[in-house]
Amino acid sequence: MVQVQLPSNVNRILKICLILAGIGTFAVIALGVALIRVRTENKLTTRFLEVAKDTQVNFEDSLLVYTEKTRDVIGYLHELRPTRDEVITDFIPQVETIGQDLGLDIQLETYKSPLEVTNKKGKEVTENSIAYKIDFFGSASDLNSFMSSMESLSYFIKIESVDFEDLNYIEKDQNTPQNINLIIKLYIRDDTTEES
Repeated sequence: MVQVQLPSNVNRILKICLILAGIGTFAVIALGVALIRVRTENKLTTRFLEVAKDTQVNFEDSLLVYTEKTRDVIGYLHELRPTRDEVITDFIPQVETIGQDLGLDIQLETYKSPLEVTNKKGKEVTENSIAYKIDFFGSASDLNSFMSSMESLSYFIKIESVDFEDLNYIEKDQNTPQNINLIIKLYIRDDTTEES
């Protein structure tokens, strides 16, 4: 059998065609894989959007429920703050009753020091509160009982300071000063900014 040898030009052309065919095959496979990924992502995105439509409705419903409950809680907390008139008619008698129930001779008076707080911008802002000074003579357990009873009242009360002198170092007579001094802050409603 006789072997036929192809001219070098044709041999070169065949090699170039084989290389181009290999590159083309690789490109087609790469594009096919990319196209499959794009289709898969499109399907997943379509499913996500379908679920998201339902989720948005559910989210809006739960946000509405949360907002309504928050309004109720804010309303309740707002009601815990008495007006200035309610302080005189309700709060002061309740504190005096606590003192009588515990057998303590309580002296309650408004505290004249201006109570200022600073806001985030560093400006002083007057809080809607009334400060009281409460003095009485008693033991540490009397102080604890009094504080527990104050905690049970349905008001926003902040203890500003407690000054306690132990009974072991005091003999009580008519001239003995009170050994327990409290300064409390009772938060009240500001009726000028109250919404109707």
